[in-house]
Amino acid sequence: MNSNRNDHLAILAYVIPIAGPIYLMLARRESAHLQYHARQMLALTLALIALPMAWVVIAWPISWVPIAGASVAAALFALVVVGFLFGVGIWIAGLIQVIQGRPKPLPLVWGLSERWFGAVTDE
Repeated sequence: MNSNRNDHLAILAYVIPIAGPIYLMLARRESAHLQYHARQMLALTLALIALPMAWVVIAWPISWVPIAGASVAAALFALVVVGFLFGVGIWIAGLIQVIQGRPKPLPLVWGLSERWFGAVTDE
């Protein structure tokens, strides 16, 4: 399951954010190792895309509130920046795990990937 070729293909999920995981999920269904990393990285990518979108939906109406609205919107943007920094840390941890050949669940991301894409099963 952890052949050298699979490890190199799993790196695609981390280097090419959306197309890499989708390719691995569709074209390499037989490898649980590749599915594991592809699903984690796709969940992380989608979460990092949704983060600023959620900020826009929440902060735009709040910014129209007189006096404190703009300050609250800016504080919420600071949370988006912290979320991105956390996401980059998770991405680096996942990339290190692929290079070392250890499939270990990434914090927060593995739960999202199992909920959104289902559990990875060994054959």
